[in-house]
Amino acid sequence: MRHLRFLRYMDEVARTRSIRGAAAKLNVTPSALNRRIMDMEDELGVKLLERRPRGVALTAAGEVFVNYIREQLNDAERMRSQLEDMKGLRRGTVRIACSQALAHDFLPEQIAAFRQRHPLMSFDVNVADHENAIALLVNYDVDLILVFRPPFIARLRPLMTLPQRVVALLPADHPLAARPSVRLADCASYP
Repeated sequence: MRHLRFLRYMDEVARTRSIRGAAAKLNVTPSALNRRIMDMEDELGVKLLERRPRGVALTAAGEVFVNYIREQLNDAERMRSQLEDMKGLRRGTVRIACSQALAHDFLPEQIAAFRQRHPLMSFDVNVADHENAIALLVNYDVDLILVFRPPFIARLRPLMTLPQRVVALLPADHPLAARPSVRLADCASYP
C-alpha cells in the first residue's frame, strides 16, 4: 500500500538510528529520505529527529510518532491478512518470539501442522527470553509471543493459556524417587 511507504521509511530510520542506513535498506537516496522527514516535521510543526554527527535519535515527538506509525503498520498488516483470508489465499509471514524450550519442542510441530493446511504461510521465529519477547511484541517486531508467564501490560492480552505439566527428574537412589507422585513442597527440603 503506497500510502504507508513513508511510515515504513520512518520506522526504518527509527530502527537503524540512521538516515543513511535506512536509505540503503530501503533503496532510496539519503537526501530524498531526509527531505520526506523534514516535510513531515514541517507539516506536524515538531522535530521528529535529533540529527547528530553519527546518526539520529528520536525526539519525544518522534517517539510518539513512531509508536503511532507502528500501530498503523500493524493494523494495515492485519487488514491485509483479513482481506487475503477473504480471498482464500492465506499467505504471509507470522513473526513469533518464544523461549528456547518452545522453539525446539513445541513450536516446530505446531508450525508443520499449520503449514499443511496453509502452505503459503511462512514463519519467522525469534528465540528470546521473557523480557525481550515482550519488548519485541510491544515494539511490533513480532506478531505474537509464546511465554510461560503472561505479561501484565494493559495493551496486551493473552489469546490462549495452556496448562503446563511439570516433571521432577531424580536419580534412582534419591529418597523421593520411590514415591508415585511428588509435590513441590516435598522438594523444598532437598538442595
